Amino acid sequence: MNSIISIFFKMSGREQTLLLFSVWAVVLVCSIKLFGSGVETFREWKTVGGLIEGHDQVLGQEPEINRELEQKRKEQKGVSYDLRALQNEVDLIRLKLFKGREQMARLRGGRKSDKNERYSQHNVEVTLTGVSWADLTLFINEFFLDGREKFIFFSEVKITPNYRPNPEVYNATFDISSVEFRN
Repeated sequence: MNSIISIFFKMSGREQTLLLFSVWAVVLVCSIKLFGSGVETFREWKTVGGLIEGHDQVLGQEPEINRELEQKRKEQKGVSYDLRALQNEVDLIRLKLFKGREQMARLRGGRKSDKNERYSQHNVEVTLTGVSWADLTLFINEFFLDGREKFIFFSEVKITPNYRPNPEVYNATFDISSVEFRN
């Protein structure tokens, strides 16, 4: 330490001032960086705390979700749509409504089946091209007959007008899904 003091006092006044200014500048920059790092860490902790709170809320809802799933499983006992049954049901409706106009309604089968430990969700895609609004409503209403809506549902619907040939003509894509519960 004595050697550092002796070197400092051997310097001229201008060198001493410049050295002290440099040391204080380094201390100031380091303290600003340290403060910024602390603020960033605090923000990250708040974000993680919010995520943990959200996950805890979801985990708190798990018993209610399990009860609802169990109730749906009991309701669907004996009446369950697997992928093949869903495709057949949707195809029957499609052919019933668009008999002779099959080119307007195309069925893309079994796009995907999401499997879970308790259930499987099966999806079928139906594309309707160049149909009227009345045809669309008939197609949708057909799924709400005979209590079918308890077992089959629309997971995604895209309806776009087809202005070129006729402004009252629509193209629609329906993702129709069913849930098959495992016993």
